[in-house]
Amino acid sequence: MTRACHDTPFRLRCFDDVLEEWFPEIETLQSLITGFYSDVYDAPPVFYEHGRGGGGASAFAEEDYAFHPHLCSLPGSLRIHEPLSELFASSPAPLPGLREQIGFRPYIYVHTPFDAGHQEPIAYFTADDPADGRVTGFRLKKLLVDANGLDSGWDWRTHPGESELNSLIERFTDWYTSKFRHY
Repeated sequence: MTRACHDTPFRLRCFDDVLEEWFPEIETLQSLITGFYSDVYDAPPVFYEHGRGGGGASAFAEEDYAFHPHLCSLPGSLRIHEPLSELFASSPAPLPGLREQIGFRPYIYVHTPFDAGHQEPIAYFTADDPADGRVTGFRLKKLLVDANGLDSGWDWRTHPGESELNSLIERFTDWYTSKFRHY
């Protein structure tokens, strides 16, 4: 969907901007990722999005980054809700429908469907001031590394992870071709 992330009449800055009729396809892709993580890593998924730059912002100029819909995922039972709840307010985060819950605030969307305490999606945001930059400039990957005692290669600019990406592509390709019959 990044083809629609530039300022146009049909601007998509986050998953909250995605049309409702697109969600069945997104749910199919999430199901595919869940199966891959389960079969290959024996781990549940963590889905997340660092959504909406806030107000009318369309880019994070300091990072040369245009806001766009991007539902990320990681395998593993990771501590994510506890550290985020210490920093931000939260609300149920139905997609579509998040806007009705939190307005146009920047948010961090987290969905851990296999976490017994947090099966439904949750949005984390700054409650007192929607323009507060704490969410916009927040480094979620750094929080995940720190909260879970993981390797420190969280910044894709300093650690592009090319070899890890190639390994992931190879694992997914092997899994997919063994799992699905091709005609």
